[in-house]
Amino acid sequence: MEYSKMTVRDFIRELESSSATPGGGAAAALCGAMAGSLCTMAASVTLGRETYKEAWVEMEGIAEEARTRTAILLELMERDAEAYSSFIEAAGMPKTPETAREARKARMQEALKAACRTPLETIRAVKEIARLMETLLLKGNPNAMADLGTAGKLLSAAAQAAAYNIKANLKGIEDLSFNEEILRELGFERPLVEASAIVAEAEMMRRLGRN
Repeated sequence: MEYSKMTVRDFIRELESSSATPGGGAAAALCGAMAGSLCTMAASVTLGRETYKEAWVEMEGIAEEARTRTAILLELMERDAEAYSSFIEAAGMPKTPETAREARKARMQEALKAACRTPLETIRAVKEIARLMETLLLKGNPNAMADLGTAGKLLSAAAQAAAYNIKANLKGIEDLSFNEEILRELGFERPLVEASAIVAEAEMMRRLGRN
């Protein structure tokens, strides 16, 4: 099922259904995609304005990269659901005889690893959008400041939600070296997103003249 091609209403209905997918991971990727689109918009409203002519080339690059990251996040919506569906399928495999039980366990472990890698990719994509957002805050059209502040909140929510999914799935993984690797990267990537979100909030409030 291609969630990214659904209407907003239909996707919300899928989220609220009793089906295991889509879930928090897909919602996290969608939050990131919305932030990416807001960054593209902020770049677009800077382009063509003589006041920001010196930044046009950079804005064109930002708009293009933001679109690319948004497309990746829309794909990750699907992949997150596929990863968890694979786990459910593996869990339904026969438990006997012993060879079947071992095959079932191996499939479940691989599915859980995939269910960790996908939200980690979401955080990586979100981090890159956050980097673009910071440039937009400094060089972009200030009329988009509230939109960039919103993007910052969405990026923070996306990273946090993806982290929840990673930690939930790590609990079932027996490969300790895999767990350590994932947690190490998570510990590096997520704070970068949070830092950018804080910058966006502070800059937005400064530009809006609020305390």
